[in-house]
Amino acid sequence: MFVQAFDHIRTGYYKKVDSKELKYAGLGGLMNSLGDPHTQYLEPQIAKEFDLETRGKFVGIGARLQGDPLGARVDTVFEEGPARRGGVRAGDTIVGVDGKSVGGLPTTEIVKLIRGEAGTFVSLELIRKGVEKPFKVRLKREPVVTPSVEFKMIEGALIGYVSVISFSEPTTEQFANACPSSARNRPRASSSTSAAIRAGCSKSPS
Repeated sequence: MFVQAFDHIRTGYYKKVDSKELKYAGLGGLMNSLGDPHTQYLEPQIAKEFDLETRGKFVGIGARLQGDPLGARVDTVFEEGPARRGGVRAGDTIVGVDGKSVGGLPTTEIVKLIRGEAGTFVSLELIRKGVEKPFKVRLKREPVVTPSVEFKMIEGALIGYVSVISFSEPTTEQFANACPSSARNRPRASSSTSAAIRAGCSKSPS
């Protein structure tokens, strides 16, 4: 029945249909019919990107980006990575990659342009608040491990705050490392210290 419907649409529809997209739609429909929000079909390219996200390891510049009408805004610069060493700051807006304007592009597309082979270079054009003109930085791509856990002491309280931004392979180790850090940084007092854990949505790492 499925094959018959597929062939009928492919050959009999009033305009040309992409067979590959039709297959993806059919597989997506099969998964959606299960009624399980945690079960879905991912197209090959999306599945590849998802795999990178869950591994938490990729080749890039070491920054987390989010959408901006002008291109992509730098949400976080990783402690260890080319972006920090190259002077990129949180709040900067990427408006060009390798001489190409990225205004209006989806963040995922901008991330693809920034990522690449380890050892190769990428040129970014940035806009920074307080700086009159856009400027460029040239960064060398290298393997990056996405930080998925952040720790801080809440000011004025004896509470250590551990934030789990996203879940990936390195998360367990990063969380374990954050907890001893909280104990070392804890002020001495009679009150006990607790940790608050919150899972949030991650931006696109590049």
